[in-house]
Order: sequence, then structure tokens, then C-alpha cells
Amino acid sequence: MGASASVKYRQLDCKYHVQEKVRLVEDKCIVLLHDAMRRGELTRQQLRVLVAMLQAKEQYLEHFAHEKIHPILVALQPYYDKYQPIVKKCVDGSVRQTKRVARKIDDVVTTTTLQALYQARRQVVSQLSIATISTYFNISLPE
Repeated sequence: MGASASVKYRQLDCKYHVQEKVRLVEDKCIVLLHDAMRRGELTRQQLRVLVAMLQAKEQYLEHFAHEKIHPILVALQPYYDKYQPIVKKCVDGSVRQTKRVARKIDDVVTTTTLQALYQARRQVVSQLSIATISTYFNISLPE
């Protein structure tokens, strides 16, 4: 499926709140089933019949969705075949560019850190006198 088709599906999903409605119906069914079981109005046999009906309804809806969506997918397939290599090339280029930028950032951070360490070392060494260094490292200086 192409990008525009997935965007359109997402827009329709957002517009009609499909996922929320599915969850709401599922929650209502669960509440009704628990309520019926609690009151003893639903036997195991009735539950099996209900499950079989729901499975048949699910298969019917899947078949119906396939009938509606399959022609759209067939119509979009040439566009997918045409633009898929272009998109893949662009993605590969973007990945290479991102890796290159990450390496450059890593190099800059490493260089900056090393420069800061060398500068700090130079400042410490410049603040120490020869006598301080000789006493710190226990080196005798000839006079």
C-alpha cells in the first residue's frame, strides 16, 4: 500500500474513530456477557452458540472487507511497484547521511573533549612550578 493510501486510511480512522468504536463494542459485549453469566441467564450451550455466531460474523466481515479493499490494492499495486525502488533509494540515502552526520558529531565531541583535557593539563602544568613538580614526583633537582 502506498504512502498516500496509508495516510488516507489513518485520516479515515481518525475521522470516524474506528478503533475507539471497536473497543467500545467489545467492552459492551464483555459487560453483557458477564452480567448474563452472573444472573445465570446464559448457559454453556448458549455461550457456545453465541461464540459460533460471532466467529461466523467475524468471517463474514473479513470477507466483506477483503471484497472492498482488494480492488483498491490491485489498483494501487502498479504505483507501489513503480515508486518502491525510488523510496528505497531515498531511504538508503537518508540512512547513509544520518550515519555520516552521527560520525561527524562523534568526531566533534571526541575532539572537543580531548582539547578540553589538554587545555586543563596545560593550565595545571603551568601553575605548578618546577620545585612543586619535583617534590610531587619525588625527583631531586640539581642546584
